[in-house]
Amino acid sequence: MNLLCRKYSKELVGRVNELYHDLFSHRYHGEHPEITLLETERWQRIAGRYFNRSGADVLRVADIGTGTGFVPLTTAGYLSSEDLFICCDVSRGMLEQAERNLAKSGYRCQF
Repeated sequence: MNLLCRKYSKELVGRVNELYHDLFSHRYHGEHPEITLLETERWQRIAGRYFNRSGADVLRVADIGTGTGFVPLTTAGYLSSEDLFICCDVSRGMLEQAERNLAKSGYRCQF
């Protein structure tokens, strides 16, 4: 991105990125199966190691660049109803898609 930013402003590059993801948010997950194929086991291993605890304080987890919600969907099963999972993304379309996906998930934690 540094080479691209030399020719175009960071603001323009950021806005194009946001618009692209807004436009394709409804089909992004289906067009990128490598995410689920390559990353599911790794994120479950991370959640099992860092989210599993007994009698600990409430967890607050942030996913920066949440996209369609892959990381929260993959790891939320390790969280309790008191825990909070915060999803952030530059694209409103991606966040709306993540919200729809998470609403169908039935996980106990708060999103």
